[in-house]
Amino acid sequence: GQLVASASDDNTVRVWEAATGSCRSVLEGHTGNVSAVAFSPDSQRLHADRGDIPLPLPSAPSPSLPRNKFSNISIQAQWISLDQQQLLWLPFKYRPTYSTVYKNLICLGHSSGSITLLKLNMATASL
Repeated sequence: GQLVASASDDNTVRVWEAATGSCRSVLEGHTGNVSAVAFSPDSQRLHADRGDIPLPLPSAPSPSLPRNKFSNISIQAQWISLDQQQLLWLPFKYRPTYSTVYKNLICLGHSSGSITLLKLNMATASL
């Protein structure tokens, strides 16, 4: 999609623009750590382990975009792998608490609430 949501140890949820990596909004006021978030099917709120969070954004990601279930990109410990071959080593600072892959976009979520977005160019990623 166009947006990524991340949960943080500081009781906030952040919404990021996937294309630029910029933080679009910080959602505060939760009573404890939020450790899991997902966009609702109608794109109007985030489902979190602490309850639903309404999105104050004019446009939310389209959940109708299919996730690439057969992605050959994976995050394993300190490595980003392509077809089970280690491609990119992640320094300690960039090792994720949570991660996801959508097509060639890699999102690394960190316990600080920050995220790292990587776009892999498959033409130059051959090993």
